Amino acid sequence: MVTRSFIRVETPRLILRHFALDDLPALVAYRNDPEVAYFQGWDSITAEQCRLLIEEMSTAQPMQPGTWFQLAVALRDSDTVIGDFGLHADATDPQQVEVGFTLARTYWGRGLAREALLHLFAHLFAVMQTRRIIAITDVLNSRSVALLERVGMRREGHFLQSFWVKGHLCDEYQYALLREEWQAR
Repeated sequence: MVTRSFIRVETPRLILRHFALDDLPALVAYRNDPEVAYFQGWDSITAEQCRLLIEEMSTAQPMQPGTWFQLAVALRDSDTVIGDFGLHADATDPQQVEVGFTLARTYWGRGLAREALLHLFAHLFAVMQTRRIIAITDVLNSRSVALLERVGMRREGHFLQSFWVKGHLCDEYQYALLREEWQAR
C-alpha cells in the first residue's frame, strides 16, 4: 500500500514541500496580490489566516479523500516560497486528484509552474498511484488554460455559469489526464 503521509517533489529549480512557519511572509505577500487572487476564490487573506493554514498543512495528511492539501512551492537554491499547489483527492474515488496552483506574480512566465506540474504529475502517477488528475479553471484565465494544455491535459468540459465567485457567475473548463495518457506521452 502506498503511504500518503508525506509529499516532497524536487525539480531542477524547485522543491514542492510541506509548509513551514518561516514561509508566512511570502505566503501573505503573494496571496494578497490582486493579480494573483483575480481568478482565485479569495480577494485577500490575513497573516493570521495564513498562519492557521500553515499550521493546518504542517500536520495534515496529504491526499485524504475529500480534503484539500496545499504544498509549498519553493526555489531550490534558496528555499524561498513562491507559490503553492493544492491537491484534492476525490471523496468517492481517491485515485482521482484535482490540482490547483498559485504562483507569485514575480515568477510568472518563467516556466516554473509547468516544471512543477510535470514533476508533480510524475510523482502522483508513479508514487501515489493516482489514476486520473483533473484541473478546473475559469475560461478567461488564459495563462492557466495555456499551462494546462502545455502539460498535456485534455479539455473535457466547458461548464457554463458553473461557479459563483466575486459577485458573478463564471464559466469553467475542466481538464484531465489519465495515468495511461501520461505514460504514453
